[in-house]
Amino acid sequence: MWHLTWRSLMTHKARLLLTSVAVILGTAFVSGTLVFTATLQRTFDSLMDAGIADISIEPNASVISWNNGAALLTEAQLTTIGRTPGVATAIGDVLVDGVQVIGSNGTPVGLTQAPSFGWAWNPTDMSGISLASGSAPAGAGEVVLDTQTASRAGLEVGSTVHLVTPAAAQTATVVGLMRYGASGNLAGATMTAFDPATARQLLLQGRSGYTSVGVTVAEGTTPDAARDRITSALADPTLRVWTRAQVVSEAQQQINQSLNFLSAFLLVFAGIALLVGSFLVLNTFSVLVAQRSRDLAMLRALGATRRQVAYSVLGEALIVGLIGGTVGLALGLLLALGIQKGFATIGMDMPYAGLTISWQAIVASYAVAVVVTVLAAWLPARRASRIKPVAALREASTAARRSLRGRTIAGTAVLVLGVVALVVAAARTPSSLALVGVGAVLVLAGGVMVSPWLVSATLAGAAHGTRGHLATAHLALENGRRNPRRTATTASALMIGLMLVSAFGVFGASSEASSDAAISRTLKADFVVSSVNGKLFAPDVAERVAAAPGVGLVSSTTVAPVLLDGAAQTITGADPSTVDQAIALEFVSGSLADVHGASLAVDDKTAADQGLKLGTTFKVTLPGSSEQMRIAAVYRSDLGASGLIGDRAELERLGWPHQDGTVFAVLKPGADAAATSSALATSLAAYPNVVARDATQQKEAMRAQVRQLLALVYAMLALAVIIALLGIVNTLALSIVERTREIGLLRAVGATRRQVRRMITWESLVIALYGSVLGATLGLLVGQAFARAMRDEGITEVAVPWGTLVVVLVLACAMGLVAAVLPARRAARLDVLASIAEA
Repeated sequence: MWHLTWRSLMTHKARLLLTSVAVILGTAFVSGTLVFTATLQRTFDSLMDAGIADISIEPNASVISWNNGAALLTEAQLTTIGRTPGVATAIGDVLVDGVQVIGSNGTPVGLTQAPSFGWAWNPTDMSGISLASGSAPAGAGEVVLDTQTASRAGLEVGSTVHLVTPAAAQTATVVGLMRYGASGNLAGATMTAFDPATARQLLLQGRSGYTSVGVTVAEGTTPDAARDRITSALADPTLRVWTRAQVVSEAQQQINQSLNFLSAFLLVFAGIALLVGSFLVLNTFSVLVAQRSRDLAMLRALGATRRQVAYSVLGEALIVGLIGGTVGLALGLLLALGIQKGFATIGMDMPYAGLTISWQAIVASYAVAVVVTVLAAWLPARRASRIKPVAALREASTAARRSLRGRTIAGTAVLVLGVVALVVAAARTPSSLALVGVGAVLVLAGGVMVSPWLVSATLAGAAHGTRGHLATAHLALENGRRNPRRTATTASALMIGLMLVSAFGVFGASSEASSDAAISRTLKADFVVSSVNGKLFAPDVAERVAAAPGVGLVSSTTVAPVLLDGAAQTITGADPSTVDQAIALEFVSGSLADVHGASLAVDDKTAADQGLKLGTTFKVTLPGSSEQMRIAAVYRSDLGASGLIGDRAELERLGWPHQDGTVFAVLKPGADAAATSSALATSLAAYPNVVARDATQQKEAMRAQVRQLLALVYAMLALAVIIALLGIVNTLALSIVERTREIGLLRAVGATRRQVRRMITWESLVIALYGSVLGATLGLLVGQAFARAMRDEGITEVAVPWGTLVVVLVLACAMGLVAAVLPARRAARLDVLASIAEA
């Protein structure tokens, strides 16, 4: 039987190739994702191998964003640490996130989401930094850059570099290049080193102290023992004293959480591609079993058991799976690079230092390919094992049709349940997002189940309309009706892809519309100045905005991550005397005048969700300080603003640095907006990390972010659509083999080659159109339910991108025409006499 299985595969190499392609593409996505994340993991692990002291002491900040020099260790604490028994050396360090290197193209160098460190030059074994070339910085105006940043910015020793620091923008001379660890890879971060005096001025705004202290443990003392002694000597609960092992463990945990999210995000699309591919495999083996029913029946007559026949079909699937796993693994290496480029195009460039092929990627590639293929072939194999020898030898090779009644009734029930779940979810019930997921799965399953009946009814109506008018189209429609299960299965693969494209399109359009509406409701200022990478910037920016001609009022805000009774939260620090002239605030209780000192305002939705009300007090912890604050006002959230709003002067008194996150500018009466915009651009020329936008530009910037994310999603879904189109090619190719004699008879009674090609093309177009329309329709239901369920997360408007959907449908139909080219050409070239003689 294995010999016959192999002979069958070798006889139909083209069929093997087409079937394998779907498995290869889906498997490649799995292996590419695992290779990509494994490479990132190795890159981050290498960072842990260099530059970590035996013991690290730093402010006990539970919020990562506190790494901006807001909390410092004192000189006295450094002395105490150094005198602790078991400590060999104790070195204070100044390392602050917030120094951006501006490249020759005028944009910040480095990854948007990665830190941009400023460092007080102090290379030691604990720092992991060494001077690669040049000299150390010796005064103001001299800096040392890491080798990767210098390379990206096109700088070398002696070059002039433009920097944006937490204090101000400035130019400096690159006097040296430094390397971190052996590779110099900072995982996308940048590092700029100043001499210690300049670093304190630019990074700490003239304050004294250290952001951390590194300790080398003396011989004969364990790190744990030294840690306990240092903790006892300092007796300061605001400080964190951790051993190297603890620091590495915490960092790896945070990295793993991020990578797990990224891996899950990518594997979802890999799963979609494999699901679509399974339809191709199922359809292929179903057709093959139907076409080979006589051969299989002969085997049964010669003594083959049902199990042997089933194993023969599953054996073919196993070989296809092994081929798909092998090629998919190799292709996944290239796809890993493609994933990196895809993220880079939307500003999410990732550190990537050589491919890492893990054993998990190898095992997963083969396991996924084999399991998906064999499972998809299980039903056809089971059907093959039930072929009766005598009946199959006596009847035609096409298997008897089974009734669609039971499947249609069950599918309709599942579809109705799915629609009900989506409607209920759209009504904003508790756990509505989970209910949307359940509804989407049920709608998809129901759509697949009712599809054979629906395609039969649809094609019957269309065939009636073409009778006597378009002969080739009529024949194509009748051919589609002949085996509705096969047609529906082929179309279902495309339906899944288009359903997801449509759903994400609705969500994206709703996000854009909601963003536009929120800006229209909330923004009262004429211009908004913000960072291009979401980081805080120097107060000098607000001063430059205020000095620009045409600007009448300036109100700036900052965003401070805090601990609210121990839970991570953020407070928007604002100037209560001006903020209401920049953004629209309408108070339910209290007023803006009540927001001063240790008082806060909160939006009504957050208040309801967290049980906050006027007079509620809680402990707010900032870097190095804590204070009891109370709710003094509640404002409406439906205008667009949300969250906690506090007096920024109070936050700065508690230690938060004087830096801005957003600057709002209001025009003077009668000022020209265009002239003021030009003046702002000139005033902010020294700060290419910030941009001034009016309301229209702000809306477009928000839309651009949504479109970038959608572009990435569409690019990943394109793989599933491609696999679905290959399914159309495969189905048509197998159908032509099955209908060889029929096509020959058509040619014999006068059909031309062109007419045969048209008939096959019509078949492909009908399958593509049916699958696309059904998928888009189901996607509209899911997308609108999802958007409505996300109302509390800011999706206040529901919009349908009709133009995008029309373009997608046209493209799907066009690709359906392309998918028909090779099968139609093959059908037209069949020899008439040989085809008629086909058994």
